[in-house]
Amino acid sequence: ILDKKIGKIRAATVLYPGQIFNIGTHVFDALRMLIPYKAKAVSGISFDLNNRDPSISGWIEFDGRIPCALVATGRREDLIMEIDIIGDEGRIKLSENGEKVECYSFSESKRYSGYRELTPTSFNLPEPNDSLVTAIREICAALKNKKIEAGCSGGDGLAALVLSCAMIKSAEQNARPVKLEKKYML
Repeated sequence: ILDKKIGKIRAATVLYPGQIFNIGTHVFDALRMLIPYKAKAVSGISFDLNNRDPSISGWIEFDGRIPCALVATGRREDLIMEIDIIGDEGRIKLSENGEKVECYSFSESKRYSGYRELTPTSFNLPEPNDSLVTAIREICAALKNKKIEAGCSGGDGLAALVLSCAMIKSAEQNARPVKLEKKYML
C-alpha cells in the first residue's frame, strides 16, 4: 500500500466476528496501520446493544473520502477477520485472520472492451512473525530503556477505543453519523 502498488485507496471492507471492544479494537488498529489517512466519521448499527460488548456493523469515512464498510458476522468463536482494500490500480486482500495476503492489479479486460479487471499479482511478503511475541519484546526493550516507544502507542490504543465508542454512540442513535475529533485520530 505504501509503495502505491494498488494506487490511491478508493475503498475498504472488513469482516470481523463482532464484539466491538474485544475484537473491533484490533480491526481499528489494523485499518489505521493499512490506510494512511485519518478516520473522520463513523456510522453504526447493532442488534445487541444491550450486550456488554456489542457487535457493531457500519462504516468509517477516512480523509480523502475513503469509505470503509465494517460487517460483524456473528459469534466471536466463529473467527473470521478479512480486510479488503481497493485502490485505483489494484487490490490487497487479507484473509484467514491475516495469514493469507493476496495482491491484484487492474489490467485490460480480455472480455469487455474499454474495461479493466483485477488479475493476481506477485509481490514480496514480509517475513512472518508472531505479533504477540514482537509486542512483548518491544515492551521489554522499552522497560529496559533500550527503546523509547513500542510499535503500537498509547495513542493508537486510544484511537481504537474512540472509534469503538463512536460506533456504539451512532448505533444508539439509529446509525446517525458521528464525527470524530481529530485530536484522537493521531
